[in-house]
Amino acid sequence: MVLKYVVISILTVAALLQFAIVASAQPCHCAEELQFAQRKIEQNYAGFHDKVDETNRDEYLAHTKRMVQLAGNIEDPYACAARIRKWLAFFNDGHIQINHDRPDFSVLTDEQIRQIFTTTPSIPKWTEKKVKKYLSKDGLHPIEGIWENGPGTYRTAIIKSPDRASEIDFVGIVLRADSIYWMPGNIKVEIENTSEGLIAEYYYRDHNPVRVSLKIHGDEIAEFEGISQWVKKYPEVKSPSDVDIDPRYFSKHNRPPVPDFRKLDQHTVLLTLPSFGGQHASIIDSLITHHFKDITTSENLIIDLRGNRGGSDFCYAPLVPLIYTHPIFTDGVSIYASEDNIRSWEILLEDEGISPAIKIRVKELVDKMKSNLNGFVEVPGEEVRHDTVYSNPQKIGIIVDNTCASSTEQFILTAKQSGKVTVFGESTAGVLDYANMRSVDMIGMPYKLFYATSRSNRLPENPIDAMGISPDIELPENADWIAEVRARLKKLD
Repeated sequence: MVLKYVVISILTVAALLQFAIVASAQPCHCAEELQFAQRKIEQNYAGFHDKVDETNRDEYLAHTKRMVQLAGNIEDPYACAARIRKWLAFFNDGHIQINHDRPDFSVLTDEQIRQIFTTTPSIPKWTEKKVKKYLSKDGLHPIEGIWENGPGTYRTAIIKSPDRASEIDFVGIVLRADSIYWMPGNIKVEIENTSEGLIAEYYYRDHNPVRVSLKIHGDEIAEFEGISQWVKKYPEVKSPSDVDIDPRYFSKHNRPPVPDFRKLDQHTVLLTLPSFGGQHASIIDSLITHHFKDITTSENLIIDLRGNRGGSDFCYAPLVPLIYTHPIFTDGVSIYASEDNIRSWEILLEDEGISPAIKIRVKELVDKMKSNLNGFVEVPGEEVRHDTVYSNPQKIGIIVDNTCASSTEQFILTAKQSGKVTVFGESTAGVLDYANMRSVDMIGMPYKLFYATSRSNRLPENPIDAMGISPDIELPENADWIAEVRARLKKLD
């Protein structure tokens, strides 16, 4: 699997280097952009023929036709990206995305940051005074009101969507924020009232979206699951919640992607790894090297992966020797040999950062792909062996939640093969069956389309997408999971 690690690392670095600061967005032709995305997905996505077959082809074509029609009048790139995401949702695969090119905000001035977000969809006429007048009427949905997040940094009005033709039922309009990343009038959240409950498209600080479930506790607290808690400030709460607002909710569920080590007691150490992003590989490696003695002289090791949405497989490589007890088998993948995908592998042969030995393997793969155009080329699984099994840690508890995805799930599959490991928490996100992402620039929008180019050889017998990986031991939702795992490890034989 060395090839896969190399490719992901290069893509990660490339993504960090390729910025696009847009001073004033040009109108886009959204129907053309969507049809471009359609062609790229149909031609290159390794899961396309699994997701679209004779049983649902008519449904897919009807969905595509409707999305193209609805895109016809859209000129704003931001709104167009939202429409393309709705088209991509058909595939139900977290490894298909359309995301804005984002710069390194840490090197920009406040004014430069404001300039980037000048095209954010807004409804500026909805001032707090007008919102309160609207909210004075009867028959409101419990989600409608003026809300603040736990720390009070955002004040947002959620009202019924003013656009009657929209598929969105409610919109969250910023009333007060930092006036750098978010301005009054900007749309912070879009909410659909579905048969499965409220589903929100929640826009992060950098305005990239995440789709999450929205729960209302009484009519007082709105919980964007795993993202944030908001408390209602207006109108008066009629059904108080028995759930306490937690000002640290965001930091607990979406901690900054900074790996951390702590010694909990003389028997237990804790590694917190909220991201396997390629930029953190050296940090994780240094952290384990620096604390190696503490880890290998402690009976218990807790690895907290909550909020870790994945990244690069090589980031967790330093962990494998610590958890190892006997040979570990890694499933192979089959790479889809489209012309675009072949070119993306050929680019690696020109990269001076890749060793000659790896380039030989890449060249062999490229040759096989060229001889099997528009088919699959198998990269076999492999068995990993280590010479050493450390006496400590004796028991390893890995904490996961429903945001753990992609490379994080691959690590969990690896870890579950160790006799030392117990996985605690809840089922993971289920984003692993199709991987090795590539990206392509959209035609005229400052966005990139991402898609998976490989298919796991676990399929179709052992899928993970949509269901996730179940923990060995489920943990109660409102418990302190670290304290819970710490106590349970001490009791495990």
